[in-house]
Amino acid sequence: MVYSFSVVCDSSNNRYSQITGSTTSFNFDWSLVKDTKYDLTFSYMSADTTTTLSQVMTVSTDFNSVENVYLANGTGASQRINLLGSLIASKHGANSYYYAEENTNPAVQLNKPNNNIFTIFLRYGTTNIAFNDPVASAYVLILHFKECEEY
Repeated sequence: MVYSFSVVCDSSNNRYSQITGSTTSFNFDWSLVKDTKYDLTFSYMSADTTTTLSQVMTVSTDFNSVENVYLANGTGASQRINLLGSLIASKHGANSYYYAEENTNPAVQLNKPNNNIFTIFLRYGTTNIAFNDPVASAYVLILHFKECEEY
């Protein structure tokens, strides 16, 4: 049986947040879980937001252990980035929100994080620009860690 677990990040129950919710820090004791390599997927659901949904929003983290995500660019010097994936924008009548199902993005591979205080970043695309105009809505992010079977 493959070892797996989930960490629930509720933006309204965070350690502290900056930049109107687009950068939110959480506390989790990683000593509770097995020290191994994981495939990380996530699901995300925002509260109703007042936006035209014209911006691409992505989710990144400050886990220093992301191994298999690289940014292609115009200079030929590809670099690793801590991108977890992108979010889907949806509008139903007057309600707008962002979401991602667990299979929306491919799994990111990483070693067990070791920083008990970690940060989730909501950004415009792959930039370092915080998603704060319009203000990022409250959200629930579920990080699902599944032990890598082979590496």
